Amino acid sequence: EPNTIAKQTPLLAPNLEPVPTLTPTTFQISDLDIDPAEVSPGESFLVTANLTNTGDFEDSYTVELRVNNTAKLVTEVTMSAGETAVIRVFGHEEVPGTYIVNLNGVTEQFVVRELADTLILSSPDPGTTIPDQDAGSGNCCGGGSSGQGGCGCSGSSSSQSSDRSSNQGGCGCSG
Repeated sequence: EPNTIAKQTPLLAPNLEPVPTLTPTTFQISDLDIDPAEVSPGESFLVTANLTNTGDFEDSYTVELRVNNTAKLVTEVTMSAGETAVIRVFGHEEVPGTYIVNLNGVTEQFVVRELADTLILSSPDPGTTIPDQDAGSGNCCGGGSSGQGGCGCSGSSSSQSSDRSSNQGGCGCSG
């Protein structure tokens, strides 16, 4: 037997790089805002928020916007891994009250305020009076015969009294 020397080659594992851990697709809603936060009945408001695909894969997500637990918008969006999009939805409500907006579990509120019951009349120029529509007498309170001093407006006030029957001092002015 010939004397042979076997060359021993160490066993090398194949060059393996660590396999990255992939994050399952998840979505995150942030920066929910309602502008303005207080509106009149029927006035528009804008709901905005950021939607981010925080996962490592493109995927679809169902966006659901609810106002006081009533669905106002349901739509599906498809986003690439890491992508952020801005959600913008206009809305309005007719009934005064406080409303809760829920965007896939993230909440914010806004208020629809009561309308004022008072009608305020004003003239275009502070020195101008608003003539009485019911009287043809030429003074702002009408009926100079029963009024004490007619209008008597000094020019500093231009408001009219809603009670024209007494005409005491006329138009609510100081004259």
